Amino acid sequence: MLINIIKKLLSGKSIESRIFRMGCYLFVLEFMFLVFLFIFQPESFMNVVTVFTTGVVGGRLMAISLGLEFGFHPVNLILLLCFFNSTWLFMFYPLVSMFFDYIVDVRILGKMLNTTRKIAEMQKKRIEKYGSLGLFVFVWLPLPWTGSLIGAIIGKLTGLSTRKSILIVVPAMLLGIYMWTVAFNDLFGLFGIIGKGIPTIYLVLFVFCISLFIRVRRSRKLRKKQE
Repeated sequence: MLINIIKKLLSGKSIESRIFRMGCYLFVLEFMFLVFLFIFQPESFMNVVTVFTTGVVGGRLMAISLGLEFGFHPVNLILLLCFFNSTWLFMFYPLVSMFFDYIVDVRILGKMLNTTRKIAEMQKKRIEKYGSLGLFVFVWLPLPWTGSLIGAIIGKLTGLSTRKSILIVVPAMLLGIYMWTVAFNDLFGLFGIIGKGIPTIYLVLFVFCISLFIRVRRSRKLRKKQE
């Protein structure tokens, strides 16, 4: 089933198909880059893969923090994260946008995209109040579950066309990666005087507190509805 869906996207003429093909091209380049690192710079390969994985699980904030902790130059880290996030967005947005009902049954991938869609639906009401500006700020923020993929899905759910969603989400994502990397690089320089690893500890605690606050708030809303 998944193979048939990919074939349809690769051969289609819709904007979603063109976005998906762009994502595939970026994925091939990303794969070649990782193979090069694996052969010639194994240590860098592990660091890059760890940053990418952290970006998926913990969001851009954690990926930026970890990349700086590994000693990546800010410019290199910005390029890596822009490249990775663009690939992630262009490959998976068309799948969710056009074939969600079919992909939801696919192992692992279906579960992941289903979770992404549910989170997007939960954030939809907040973003609708502020329109395009709200969507831009939402994607620009580096908090967990405020990334480009969820932002693009929210845009779709609020009635924006794919073209408009992408034109809002991509600049917000790129600007966010640039600004937050520069800001956290300065912050790391400040805290680095105290000791290596201290900024990351503070960052983990910050993200944990934000996540806990959001969960508690959601639980209270659910209780009020039940009452």
